Amino acid sequence: MLSNHKVQLFDVRNPDEYQDGHIPQAVNLPLNIVEESLKLPPKTFQQTFEVKAPGKDDDNIVFNCRTGVRSGKALDIARQLGFQG
Repeated sequence: MLSNHKVQLFDVRNPDEYQDGHIPQAVNLPLNIVEESLKLPPKTFQQTFEVKAPGKDDDNIVFNCRTGVRSGKALDIARQLGFQG
């Protein structure tokens, strides 16, 4: 799915954890800034994270972390903001 660009993968771990190792093509979006980042205008999101901003109707947004706790919280935040999940 990653190689076909059919998924938008966001690693919600802290930057130091991300730097220690991450899935190629994953974008670091730490949990503590998920909400404010998903509220950014698309152009600002793209300038900040160097990837296209996810849309609320996108059904290919994936959050990941080490154990699933933070990714679950990120998913909850995204859903509260109106993103599909």
